[in-house]
Amino acid sequence: MTSTDAETAPGPPSDDQLRRDVSFLGHLLGRVIVEQEGPELLEVVETLRAGYRTARAEETSEEEATARAVDADALVAGLDDVATLGVIRAFSVYFQLVNAAEQHHRVRRRRQRDAERAEEHRLQPESLGAAMSALAARGVPAERVQRALSRLSVELVATAHPTEVSRRSVLGKHLRVDACLERLDNPAATPGERRAITDELLEQITLLWQTDPLHDRAPRVVDEIDRILFFFERVLIDETVEVLEALERHVDARYPGLALPRRPLTYGSWAGGDQDGNPNATPELIDAALLRHRGLAMRALGEALDRLVADLSVSDRLVEVSPALVASLERDAARDPEGAALLGERHPREPYRRKLGLIRRRLDDDGPAPYADADELLDDLEDVRASLHHHRGGRVADRSLARLIRQTETFGFHLARLDLRQHSRVIDGAAARLLGVDAAVFAGAPEGERVARLVAAIERPEPPPPPDDPVVESLRRIQAAISSAGPDAAGTVIVSFTGRASDLLAPLALARAIGLVESAPGRAARSDIDVVPLFETIADLRRAPAILGELLGTAAYRRVVEARGDRQVVMVGYSDSNKDGGYLAANWGLFQAQERVADTCRLHGVEPTLFHGRGGTASRGGGSTYGAVMGGPIGTLNGRIRITEQGEMLSFKYGLPRIAERNLDSVLAAVIERTVEEDEAEGLSARRPVWDEVAADLAERSLRAYRGLVYEDPDFVRYFLQASPIR
Repeated sequence: MTSTDAETAPGPPSDDQLRRDVSFLGHLLGRVIVEQEGPELLEVVETLRAGYRTARAEETSEEEATARAVDADALVAGLDDVATLGVIRAFSVYFQLVNAAEQHHRVRRRRQRDAERAEEHRLQPESLGAAMSALAARGVPAERVQRALSRLSVELVATAHPTEVSRRSVLGKHLRVDACLERLDNPAATPGERRAITDELLEQITLLWQTDPLHDRAPRVVDEIDRILFFFERVLIDETVEVLEALERHVDARYPGLALPRRPLTYGSWAGGDQDGNPNATPELIDAALLRHRGLAMRALGEALDRLVADLSVSDRLVEVSPALVASLERDAARDPEGAALLGERHPREPYRRKLGLIRRRLDDDGPAPYADADELLDDLEDVRASLHHHRGGRVADRSLARLIRQTETFGFHLARLDLRQHSRVIDGAAARLLGVDAAVFAGAPEGERVARLVAAIERPEPPPPPDDPVVESLRRIQAAISSAGPDAAGTVIVSFTGRASDLLAPLALARAIGLVESAPGRAARSDIDVVPLFETIADLRRAPAILGELLGTAAYRRVVEARGDRQVVMVGYSDSNKDGGYLAANWGLFQAQERVADTCRLHGVEPTLFHGRGGTASRGGGSTYGAVMGGPIGTLNGRIRITEQGEMLSFKYGLPRIAERNLDSVLAAVIERTVEEDEAEGLSARRPVWDEVAADLAERSLRAYRGLVYEDPDFVRYFLQASPIR
């Protein structure tokens, strides 16, 4: 971790520069190790690093590699506990710094490629610019593009995951290391400025050294909530606004005059609501998550308004304002005379500053006349925008103010929708208690009997009183959130391991008992929730179309779906299906399930939205989101998609602003392109039957081979434990 000092002017954006950054950060870490622990630890670390590096080098002979490895192993065996922990910490911090350098280099290389493409008049592949240009180049009419845009709805759902335990404080230091590397890339930086940046890096590395990378206790659900909110606060809010601005710009460049949907890109979260298999995710944590969501959303709006107040110093001595804005200021003065007087004294001839200042005061929940919802705030902002447009302030209205409006439309006062997820077995037990029957007896009852009992409970004008049960309590808290924060804050109830139609009727019966649902014949149907089946095993994926068909053919369920706009969200799980049947069988099962579920829904006059439970690795649906969307079954997208962003992938995809921008841009581009392709194909697949036959045969063979190895071979577990680092 020692090297020559890299405090020199930056070189060209190449892999050499990445190596230079890694070497520089390693040198700084070496200085910190000596300061913190002494030169002896650094000597051990360097000996190990050099020894193992030489042992793995291509030019090293097998005999020398073996000797080097034996020497390194002997050195490790001779370390005491303190030295061993020091070595572990040194390599941990080193690889954190290497990861930071690699992430920064991804951004650097993207800038280089963008500059090269600009010179050659080329566009970034798999991007909004490329997508809209390609559509225009092949003559796709504006009407077809408008139809695709009007349906555009991408929702990214952040989920916690046990493989990702990085603390917010550590993630924040990684961002500061990246900011330092960014400033070092500036060729105009003076030697004094570069020394100051180096000192800041040394400070951050020292803090990383002295910060425990893990909590001294098991991560709590609130820690998961806070970690996910870190990415919203530091990256996602700003970059989402940037990408939506880019979407509008690229559409207008190729198809001027087309309208965008109000909320083409939104977010959800499972942290605090994912109760499946987690006894620590208790009902009261739903309130904790929602409170944190609202707190961050309001804080971000307040900060954006503060910046706008500072900038919008337009004087009515020089420019008029609209009568509508004057009238709104008069209404504000009646609601908040103290604020109107204060701001009138501070900004006597600056009406926009007064208006935005009064808006800012209304964002405080304990302030004068707080906003009832985000729509009320948007009405005020639209008054400001209209006045600016009519009085030569269009540039301000379409830039700074438009960004605030996009932020409000996307994140509102809720930030992200909180999903509730629970295992079908747990919900089943609560439904049995609602019906007054033994849980084991109800679980084993014939499906027809279960459906009949649950439908009767759903359709009764006066349902039985709900049981005292955590599932019911969770639904009550979702109900309270919808009532106080609106339908965007919560309302998605996911049933894990859905295996039969009654698994979805059970949560509806419980929801009916507390008034979340109304589906009695002869009454106006109403539902404040979407009940979402999650099909995870190979067998459940194969049964999914039949289960959906039975549900949509059940009048009580169909009335609820109709009340939700004739839309049905269906989630497919990649991780459990891969564990159940292996990679090929799982992916063929997922492909077929998506096609058949979409067909089943449409046969019943219902529009499906597929919810993809993807993880980070290939076996869990990982890889390019663009490729996954473009390669999905034809006729299953229709402009709408939900996708999980799990654990460690949040850091990888949304840890730095430019990388987050690229990922968001790419997924929007894919959904637009694929939706247009679906419209052009009119829902017909271009695959030949022989392909389906071959794929099905290969999937079945792989399924037998996988299960024969993993579930039937008595030596597999022993082999797996020895051959993998799982222990």
